[in-house]
Formats: sequence, C-alpha cells, structure tokens
Amino acid sequence: IAGRVVDAVTGRPVAGATVTLGWVRAEAGASLTAVVPTPVRPGSARPGVQVTDDTGRFEYAGLTAGRFRLQVRGGPGYRWSYFGMQTPWDTATGSTQHELRSNERLTDVVLKLWPGGSISGTVRDEFGEPVVKASLRLFERQTGPAVSGWGRTTVSAETDDRGQYRITNLPIGTYTVVFSLSGFQRQQRDNVVLT
Repeated sequence: IAGRVVDAVTGRPVAGATVTLGWVRAEAGASLTAVVPTPVRPGSARPGVQVTDDTGRFEYAGLTAGRFRLQVRGGPGYRWSYFGMQTPWDTATGSTQHELRSNERLTDVVLKLWPGGSISGTVRDEFGEPVVKASLRLFERQTGPAVSGWGRTTVSAETDDRGQYRITNLPIGTYTVVFSLSGFQRQQRDNVVLT
C-alpha cells in the first residue's frame, strides 16, 4: 500500500504526517470488529506507523491480504483523518475499512487532511453577567446543488464557571453557535467563518 497525504483544501503534500495501518478482524463470537496493529517493520517500536516524507509519500510493503484501515494525523493545525473520508465530518467506521486482496498493490492511495481551527467566546445574559453551564450546539453552513442552509453537526459544548466556551479541532467553514439554558430564551450568535 503506497500513496500520499495531502491538504484537503489546497491539494499540497503534507510532510511529517503520521500514517497508521491496522488490520480489521472480526472478534470471535461477535459482530464487532477490532483494529490490530500491523507488524510491518520487524523491531520497530511503532509497528504499522510511518511518517510521510517531504513529498507527502508513504509506503507499506510485504503485507498479507485482509481488511485494513489507514489513519493519518497531521501536524499542528490539522485534524485526524481516515482513508476513504470525503468530508471532514465523515465518521471513522464503515467505508474506512478496505480490502487488500492477495498479490494486490494499491499504489495511488490519497489521504486527505483538513486544516482545523477553533471557536471560543463568552455567553452573557441581558445584564452582562456570564451564563454558567449553557449548552451549545454547532451548525455548519451547507451549500451545494441539492442542499443549502444550516446543518447540525455532532459538536456540542458547555460554558464554564465564567460563561466561556471553546470548541476546537474544527474544519474550516462557516458556523453558527446556538445556545440554550433552562430559564433563558434560545439565542443565536453571529456567524463565524474559519479560514
């Protein structure tokens, strides 16, 4: 299995990204699967782990057939990703498991890394006092041929004892933070654009 790691926005190669290869096997008597490390390099302190070169390339050789998963972590400013992810919100299950057949060579694998950012702020009541334990939900602006509007993400947070919140590891995009608290009317913050 060989390929490269690229920035999902610019398409440029990402050097120094950590790529981890694991085999997916069914647990005996269960429908669940487990990812086990790949002993690719004998004597390696981190089996199945490689770091991309200056051109973003990586390669695994001498592999046996089976189902596998490739995970990649970039340096500061990047989110983690899996082989098969098409958007930064894809989950790490299902389509991220792939089959390697006997004597097969996958030489053009592309792993995408999405740049990340964070949103932080303070929730205050009408008197300017911080609101403690306000629940926050993050919505992302969705545009495309079949969809336009705000889509709810899986991201949530809660304000601390100073009314402050911080949501990290977000892909670039346009977001709206909506918060609610018992006894307070639901309110919405201005749109936030991460670039």
